[in-house]
Parts: sequence; structure tokens; C-alpha cells
Amino acid sequence: MSRRRNRDRRSKKSSKGRRWREKGYLFEEVVAEYFSMIGYTVVRNVRLRGYSGALHEIDILLEKEGVKGVVEVKDYSSPVSKEWVAKIHSVAKDLGFQEVYLVASNGFTDGAEKVAKILGVKLLTLDDISRKIDILKGVESIPHFYAKPQLTREKARKEAEKKAEKILFISREEVTREEFIYYPFYAVKGVYSWEEEAGIPPFRKRILRSKEVALLLMDARTGSIPIIGKNRWELVSIGNLRDSEKRILALLVENDMTREEFLEKTQMRPQAMGRILSSLKRKGLIDVDEDGTYYTILPPMGDLEKAYSDLELMDRPERGYRLVEPSITSTVARLTASSLYGLSDPEPILVYLPIYRARLTRKDGSYRMVNIGVWSRKAVEIEIGGKTGL
Repeated sequence: MSRRRNRDRRSKKSSKGRRWREKGYLFEEVVAEYFSMIGYTVVRNVRLRGYSGALHEIDILLEKEGVKGVVEVKDYSSPVSKEWVAKIHSVAKDLGFQEVYLVASNGFTDGAEKVAKILGVKLLTLDDISRKIDILKGVESIPHFYAKPQLTREKARKEAEKKAEKILFISREEVTREEFIYYPFYAVKGVYSWEEEAGIPPFRKRILRSKEVALLLMDARTGSIPIIGKNRWELVSIGNLRDSEKRILALLVENDMTREEFLEKTQMRPQAMGRILSSLKRKGLIDVDEDGTYYTILPPMGDLEKAYSDLELMDRPERGYRLVEPSITSTVARLTASSLYGLSDPEPILVYLPIYRARLTRKDGSYRMVNIGVWSRKAVEIEIGGKTGL
């Protein structure tokens, strides 16, 4: 009887271990699929010898355009600790790899996140991976193009150096790191309709007109809308807006208005209108002149239309550019185009903008990033990434 119980116990233990191995294997498959989708060549379960002579087992080996990376996958029931962050960083350093990822099914401890930030190890969870795969699969179903770069690396670098802090014409910062990236924006194509009066009195009548438009609408990582200046683009987050707030913003995108004009146009109660205007002002999306006229900081449709038409689009990316994947779905662009800019049947397009990124470093080691858009012959400074990282 005791032998039989021991065999049953060993069988249950073996079965449990097999289930855990199968679960971990499937987790690795999902992670490998994600990196493959964003353009990496992926090899799983590799053994490599480092410079130290030590033999390392690698869950996933990455390579893209000559840059190699390592991915460690941890399917633990509890958050992964900082020791694993330090270990995978050490392995990558011994192998001479430039990119290091640690993926965990149940997140990371606070200590792990702090150490990862210091060492440059990129942390991802299973939820992160699943969400990104869903977004990328949605992206695959829409057209995507790449804006042709118009500036060389040398010219882009000179533009970045102009942004360095100076004292008495002596630069306090220098470019210590640089790269070219393709950064994702959503454009939309749709039909814009409006009413206008035609004819001569007393035979004037209102006619509905329409035209097809294409807008470079929003940052595909943060959902921010570009305010397009002569030498600089600023990205403005519209956040989560109520339908009533979107309605007011849509009116201001077309024309500035006074409070009385709002009330006449919307037939809303004064108190309700006041609350909406106050909310939008607190969010930094509208302001009011001394004469009581409200206006929005969001760009008019014509600016976004010109931004798209000025791009020279290609079917394939230029070599030497790192591709940054979207973080939000194209549905956000479709809804924004409809609610704020009045487009009917908007169809999203993914457009990758070429950007030169430079790290400007001081002598004390502190640094800041400068992003130079190179999609036109005139360099454009642009703030990208937000809190999403790159």
C-alpha cells in the first residue's frame, strides 16, 4: 500500500510540474510572438557562452538590424524581485547585448522597478504584452505608411546641438547618444460636411456641402493631438472627456465663441454651460479673452490637413530606424475624428514619422532628450513619448 501511495504521490507531483512547464512554455510563446510582431528575429531557448566563459541559458534571443537583445520570461505567482533584474542585466552585459527585457506574469516588486530604471532593463508584464498584441493585430488591419526623411544625420545633429544650453556662447551640453526612430501617429481620412448660404436675397438658402479630408490627427502612443507651430510641435492630451465637453470643443475647433453664442447654439441651461466651460478651462483645453470670447488650444482642421499633405509617404521604412509601436488602438483616432472634427465614416491610417533623438549631457552627468522631426527640410522640435517611455 505504501509503495502505491508513493507512486501516486510522485505521479501527482510529476503531473503538476508538467502543467507548470506547459504554462510557462505557452507564456514564452506569447512573448516571442509579440517581439516577432514588432520586427525582431526571435530564437527561443538558446545557450550562449559569454566573454567570461560562463554558459548562459537564454529564454528568447532577439535581433533586429544588427542589434541583439535578451528576454528573460518569469511565470511566477508573485512579483519578480530585484535580484532577477540584476541577474539578467549581468547576463546581457557578459554577452555584449544592447537590449535587455524581463517579462513577468504577475508584475514586479518596487525594488525591481527601481533597479531596472537604474540599469536600463525594460520590464513588461503579461497584461502589457497581451494589450500590445491586441493593438498590433488591430494595426495590421489598417493601412500604414512611413514618412520619408528629408534631413541627414549631420543636419539633424546640428539642429540638436543648437538646443544645447549655453553660457556666453559656450555650450554646457553635448550630444552623447543619438538614434533615428519611426514614431507612430494616427491619421484619418473621412468626409467633412458643413452648411453655407448661397444665392441672392430674397432667394438665399442653406446648402449642405462636403469634401474628403485627410488629417494627421494624433500621437498613437498617448492619444495627444499636435499643435503645429513653425519650428515646434507640442502634443496636447485631451484625456477622458464627457460627451458634452466634446460637443463644446467641437464648436470651438470651428470658431471662437462667446458664452451667449454657446447658449444660443446649444440651447443648454446657463448653469450647465458654465460647468462645462469651467471644466474644460481647468483641463487646459480652452481659455477666454478679455472680451469674453472663448477659444481652444486644439488645432483647426486645416492645420492637421496640411500636416498630412506635406508628408512624402512610402510603403517601406528607411534602414537604420528603430520602429516604435503604437500603445493605443485606432478606435481612439476614429472616435476623436468624429466627435471633435465632425468627420463622418473616418478611416484610420498609421503613419510613422522619422525623428532624430539626441541625448544632451552636462559635465555632471545629468541629461535631457531632444527630439528633432526630420520629415521636412526644415527641422521641427517635437515632444514625444509622454509617460509611456520609448
